[in-house]
Amino acid sequence: MNMDVSQLFSSERLTGGSLAGILLLMYMPLGVLLTVLRIFIGAHVLLISCILPRASLLRRIVLRVMNLFLGLVISHEGLENRDPAAKVIVANHISVFDHVTIGLVVPSIVPNVWSLPTYVTWAMGYTEMGARDGRTTLLRNLKKHFATSNVPIASLPEGAMTNGQVGMLKFSTWPFDLGEPIQPIILTVRRPFLGVHVESLGSSLWKDIFWFLFVPFTRFHVRLLPSQRKLGSESLDDYSRRVQSLMAQELGTQITPFTSADKAEYIKRSYVYQPEATRPQPVPQQTTPSPPSQGASSTTGSPNSTQQGDSAARTDAENDQLCMMVQQVKEVLPHVAEATIRTDLGITNCVDTTITNILEGCVSVVPPDSPERIEQKELGGACAPPPSTPSPSSLKFSSPTFGKSSKTRQMSYKERKDALLFNARRHYMEKHGLTA
Repeated sequence: MNMDVSQLFSSERLTGGSLAGILLLMYMPLGVLLTVLRIFIGAHVLLISCILPRASLLRRIVLRVMNLFLGLVISHEGLENRDPAAKVIVANHISVFDHVTIGLVVPSIVPNVWSLPTYVTWAMGYTEMGARDGRTTLLRNLKKHFATSNVPIASLPEGAMTNGQVGMLKFSTWPFDLGEPIQPIILTVRRPFLGVHVESLGSSLWKDIFWFLFVPFTRFHVRLLPSQRKLGSESLDDYSRRVQSLMAQELGTQITPFTSADKAEYIKRSYVYQPEATRPQPVPQQTTPSPPSQGASSTTGSPNSTQQGDSAARTDAENDQLCMMVQQVKEVLPHVAEATIRTDLGITNCVDTTITNILEGCVSVVPPDSPERIEQKELGGACAPPPSTPSPSSLKFSSPTFGKSSKTRQMSYKERKDALLFNARRHYMEKHGLTA
């Protein structure tokens, strides 16, 4: 069954038609009052969650009761499938409070694998494990945690929320690379009465939290599946796909080849890029134009002169559009000559297609060496000059201090910009399985 990426997400927050809209309008005064009250209750919930030990039974009981006042109703089944040896929990991602729901049923910590500010990481209950420094650092810190603690980690390997009704995003393999048994958990969610989706395409974290506080309640159901272990000859991809297939079968959904990066690209196309129909189109030229009339004067606004003026205006608009598209490609691939980019854009008329053509070698450009390529050359004895791009260890996009001089701040800005561009190119090539 062919599936489009748009089917995995809710394009609108509200559903149910005009009747649901009338009910929502009538409910609004009560919803605003509930939101204000729940903000104060939420502050106390946050305080208690920080004070009481994470694995404490008292903590789970108190927080589950208080979460009822926040509108989070949680039910569960399959606790007999809980494997104490399984230190890695894998769940589908359907809301911003998935980790809270899991933690109230099975005590666990959630490593922060998103680029979130420090205060948001603390408020949402995530734990810093060095994910910003790369996968190797993340795995090393998690293995240290397993050596000193019995508290499992909860992971959401889809990396982005879906509506949970049609399909699942392709799992990231890092939770399966820890060498620990996996405890699969499937989550389902319902919001009756008002027809308000839990997630919405392009929505922000704070908007999702607002709707949780605004609606009467949101019901989560947590179901534990039997734990899974890696087979001897099984690769990480096969292992993750086998676990995901089990979860998808229980959910009644499908596994898709789409990733969280595809969702980001779809959002960018839907909300940032102009639709193809609105882009300036080339003006078809008449191959055998008829000569002007003998009595026509250039100063009287003849049809031919008017057409020439319109054609010139459209040509200027096309040139401006092409320059803007060239600049967008240069921001991602600054090593490629502008003439090469302009030539390919003249054929594709699409920024993404041109970038793909360059990275896939369809355009005659020599790409820069990636870190993996440099390592292979060094192991093979070949001597190659060091790349001009920053190393993965320098991929930190926020400066720890504010420079005292403008020169220092400018250097810091350039280093972070280069690191961001390098990471974008590397992620794109890894996504499409490309090698430099």
